[in-house]
Amino acid sequence: MGADARLTYFRAMRYQRAEHPLKLDGLAAARAFFAGCFAESDPSRESLWVAHVDDRAHCLHVSHHAGDETGAQFPLRIIIADAVKHGSAGVVLAHNHPSGDASPSESDRRATRRLAAAAEALDCTVLDHLVFAGRDCTSFRSLGLLEDHRLVFDQLLEPPRRGSPGGCDGCGGRISVSRRSAGPQRQPR
Repeated sequence: MGADARLTYFRAMRYQRAEHPLKLDGLAAARAFFAGCFAESDPSRESLWVAHVDDRAHCLHVSHHAGDETGAQFPLRIIIADAVKHGSAGVVLAHNHPSGDASPSESDRRATRRLAAAAEALDCTVLDHLVFAGRDCTSFRSLGLLEDHRLVFDQLLEPPRRGSPGGCDGCGGRISVSRRSAGPQRQPR
C-alpha cells in the first residue's frame, strides 16, 4: 500500500467506533462512516469514497477520489483493480452532491450499473451507493436501483421514515454478502 493510500485508509479508519476492524454491515453503519469521511471534505467539491469489504462486511480498504465543483471522477478500473487486489466480496460507494440535492443523477446511476456489472464478473457485489447532500442521504439500494440475488438483507428493523430519501437515516438494515458457489449444486436424492 502506497503512502497516499495508507494515509487515506488511516484517516478514514479513525471515524470507526471502538470495534476493530470497521464493519459496514448496514445502512446506518455506512452512513455514519461516510458522514465522518465527508466531514473533513470541502462541501463545495464533489468527492467519491469507496469501501471494500469482505464476506462478513469487515472493511478491507478505503479509497478517496477527489473531484471539483462540477463532479468527481468515477475510476471504474481503479475500483475493480482494488477489488481484485484486496479480494473484496463487496464495495460500498458514497459521494456528495454540492448542489444540495441528494437524488442520484442519471450519470450516477449509469456509472453504478457499469461498476455492478464489472464487479459481478469478479464475484464482488456493489452493496450500496450513498449520495450525500448536506444532512440528506440517499441509498441506491433502498431506492431499488441495485438488485442482486447474491445480496441478502435481513428484515429492516423499521421502515424508512417519511421525507427521508432512500431511508438512509438509521433504519438498521443489516447487510451480508454470500459468494456464488463454484459450480452447480447437486440436489440430494
